[in-house]
Amino acid sequence: MEYISVVLVVLMILTQSSQNTRKGKSPVTIEVPEYVIEGQTVHMYCSFNYKSFYSLKWFLNETEIYRYIPNTDRELQRLSFNPETASVDLQSSKMIEDGRHMLVLLRIQHQQSGMYKCQVTEDSPPFRFHEIVDPMTVIILPNHYPSISGLRGGWYELGSTLKLNCSSSASYPPAKLTWTLNHQTVKKSYVTEYLPQVLPSGLAVSTLGLNLEIQKDTSRDGRIHLTCTASLPPVQGDKMEMSRSLVVPVYPPLYSGLSAANTLICDIVLVIFSFYFSIL
Repeated sequence: MEYISVVLVVLMILTQSSQNTRKGKSPVTIEVPEYVIEGQTVHMYCSFNYKSFYSLKWFLNETEIYRYIPNTDRELQRLSFNPETASVDLQSSKMIEDGRHMLVLLRIQHQQSGMYKCQVTEDSPPFRFHEIVDPMTVIILPNHYPSISGLRGGWYELGSTLKLNCSSSASYPPAKLTWTLNHQTVKKSYVTEYLPQVLPSGLAVSTLGLNLEIQKDTSRDGRIHLTCTASLPPVQGDKMEMSRSLVVPVYPPLYSGLSAANTLICDIVLVIFSFYFSIL
């Protein structure tokens, strides 16, 4: 009977700890960036309100990657595990103030996207632990501008249909594509959404179709201005966007200044990456 009682007590403790985490009542809080760019150094923070504790552990998808035990031999206080899962900067990962720990990951890779967990164990019986998790996605930026296909040479007549496809360069997660017509977002009824093509590398190519009947109100001065923009989630408030624009001449021209020589004008617009990125 004594053995059964001990087991029940342990189960109750673990259940209570799990319930506290799910309900947001855990004395542990975590700060994990939602999105980072592959190759960056990443800082995560775990805060708690214990005066003392037995151990602090970090996990990625339930795999332990770091452990800190303050009251032990100095060489055993900070340990990293499973380097194939995450590259921990052991020297920089440490307590930065009372009740606040910083974990530093070097050269973050795409496969290190997932759920990060901080677990803190109390230093007195019954040695309960509290933990909390938060997701992080590692972004792989595209190497090129989006491409536009389906154009034909020469003029487009009023009443004809412009059928185009815009495809992003490979990225992770899949880029979100949008069409703009004369600097206004195109109506959903004009676009066709396709499922992203997932490559063996795990990257994905997005494609968005455009079917537009050319009318007088869609052309300006005998031209249609179109832009396709590929967007990825923002990183620390910086937009991740790449755009390609083109100008389509319309016949009969509504503006005498447009000559037949201007059959097609293509323009590559700015890449709005504030982070470290170069177009290959």
